[in-house]
Amino acid sequence: MVRGGTAYLLIDTAGLAETTMDPIEAIGIDRARAALEEADILLWLGDSPPPAHPMMLWLHARADLPGRESAMGRDLAVSAATGAGMDSLWERLDVLAAKLLPPPDLLALNRRQSDLAAAAADALSRAAAQHDTLLAAEELRTARRAFDAITGRAGVEAMLDSLFARFCIGK
Repeated sequence: MVRGGTAYLLIDTAGLAETTMDPIEAIGIDRARAALEEADILLWLGDSPPPAHPMMLWLHARADLPGRESAMGRDLAVSAATGAGMDSLWERLDVLAAKLLPPPDLLALNRRQSDLAAAAADALSRAAAQHDTLLAAEELRTARRAFDAITGRAGVEAMLDSLFARFCIGK
């Protein structure tokens, strides 16, 4: 979803309760933990304290229900049924998202592009430190390959490998 020019990908996961009974539930919990580790912003709706996360809002959900009026130390009380707190939630999300996004005059890179840019920077640093011109040239070639991969100038085979590594194509 896009809101105010910022794209949000919201993922609802299973809970994080420990289970030894149901292997399917255990898979769901493992996937929830993996999503939690990758999340840029965590919206925690549980009544138990949330796990540590650098960008997190602990929401007091279902605040419209009898007996749930008190937010008890949560960041924000919300109700999907009545819409209470939703505007405040979006305001808080916008503030957190703004901290994660680059300023308008800088490029936004995905993780692959960022890793390639870091690899190019490392290669350029190594090239600058070299006294042997052949070794410096090899580091410059390494940096150029990383830049080519970012800009799409890399070979078609590398692009197809990257594309098919992210997609599952079957019958």
